Amino acid sequence: MPRGTALLSVVALLLLAPGCAKPAPKIDAPQPAPPQLPPDQVDASAAIEGVRVFDGERVLEDMTVLLSPDGTILELGPSQKIGIPEGVELIEGFGHTLLPGLIDAHTHVWMAEHLRMALAFGVTTELDMFTQPGLVASFKDAEAKGAADDRADLRSSGILATAPGGHGTEFGFEIPTLTRADEAAAFVDARIAEGSDYLKIVYDDGAAYGISFESLTPPVVAALVAQSHARDKLAVVHIGAEQGAVDALRAGADGLAHVFMDREPSAALLEQVRARPVFITDTLAVAHAMCDP
Repeated sequence: MPRGTALLSVVALLLLAPGCAKPAPKIDAPQPAPPQLPPDQVDASAAIEGVRVFDGERVLEDMTVLLSPDGTILELGPSQKIGIPEGVELIEGFGHTLLPGLIDAHTHVWMAEHLRMALAFGVTTELDMFTQPGLVASFKDAEAKGAADDRADLRSSGILATAPGGHGTEFGFEIPTLTRADEAAAFVDARIAEGSDYLKIVYDDGAAYGISFESLTPPVVAALVAQSHARDKLAVVHIGAEQGAVDALRAGADGLAHVFMDREPSAALLEQVRARPVFITDTLAVAHAMCDP
């Protein structure tokens, strides 16, 4: 069984959170599709009965969920149509809501405890945007061996792409940098060899925040994006200014890390956003921390 399926199911128990005082909007449960297995044929160890389920798109009221000993969801359906086998642990779900695992789309993971804390808050996958490759390798090795069920899964960019003296070089340890477009292929290959799942590119000189550091040039950013795509990897660009967002999207970036604060979106940016699907992890908490009190 794929680890992601088991882990998502395990955290279903963790996410059995008390409902708010104001009930969720009533949405009728869909008609059941396939017939359910007889209770005596279901290898269930626990049942959550009468719970409200949010499946990521719909709110389903009064549902029962049967779980296997390893946490896999065996059955989910209207309570009046799901039989509960004898001898299973019964969890009363009335007044509670069951959610899928959450994904934190911008983190920096430096220790296993960060992943354990994430899972405690219902986050089952962390998308790391800069950390040491050795840590990523050790965390993924534990995942592959089934020794990390007490923490969130990790996907990571590993070492980010930045200029000498650029953002990412100030944290007390040396990282590879680049200055020319013809260095992009080797840089991307090295990150993939270290286990990076996608590439993070820093295109930010700090001016939007009143500071100054070196930054990659538009041709280097474009080359990094192209080389990432040639290897079937996403390219996410860290930006600080609106013009940086425009340039990154023109270069073909799949997404932006952070949101700019220096001005309102321009027509040029909106044109790029309309041209193709892109995503933004806005990290509004970071932006708020940089605002005047």
